[in-house]
Amino acid sequence: MKAVIDTNIWVSGLISASGVPSRVIDAYRFRRFMWVTSDPLLDELATVLLA
Repeated sequence: MKAVIDTNIWVSGLISASGVPSRVIDAYRFRRFMWVTSDPLLDELATVLLA
């Protein structure tokens, strides 16, 4: 399975260990799906995480 994960899901999942965003990140870590992304999404994620 492939999935596009928006920046807000990454940030929410990293901030809180509970909730759906955290479960999405866990599923990715355990290779339950392949993360599909693009340069604009990676740029946005980097901007938010480095702010």
